[in-house]
Amino acid sequence: MGDIDPRISPLQADVDGLTNTLEERDRFIQKLSDDLVLQKNKTLELEAQLAEKEAALLPSDAETSRRTIRSSALLGESALDFSKSREEIEQLELALKDSLSESQKNTALVSEMSGLRLDRDLATNQLALQTTELASVKSQLQSIQMVNEDLAARLLRETQAASAATTALDVIKQ
Repeated sequence: MGDIDPRISPLQADVDGLTNTLEERDRFIQKLSDDLVLQKNKTLELEAQLAEKEAALLPSDAETSRRTIRSSALLGESALDFSKSREEIEQLELALKDSLSESQKNTALVSEMSGLRLDRDLATNQLALQTTELASVKSQLQSIQMVNEDLAARLLRETQAASAATTALDVIKQ
């Protein structure tokens, strides 16, 4: 059981690859979160600057409309960036679920392979036991064959002696 099944190495490589993928995903999610915080801060800063300028200038209605439109455009851009970041996070979450599913399959396969290894070891032990029993039976068979050959030789001698005695008896009877 000290030998490592060659099928385990590729599975371990797959698990290592999945681990690296998860680490990269976590770094990417952290970067997106940081970018999102920066965008929110930038939006808040722009809104604050806009409020300051509006308060300081007290512009005309036309100027106010123009600034409101510009502010709305900036908010729209920020919302679009936020939406894109959210979509990327959702895609990463789906990829993570797929990776976890594959990891669970690999874990089940490794467990099944361990069970098969145990079955193989049991069968090997049973084969060794049966081989020992077969050797014992062969040894007994050789002993019986030797006794049989000895009995056959004795029977031949006795048969020859009986035949000689019958021939001698026949001669005497005549």
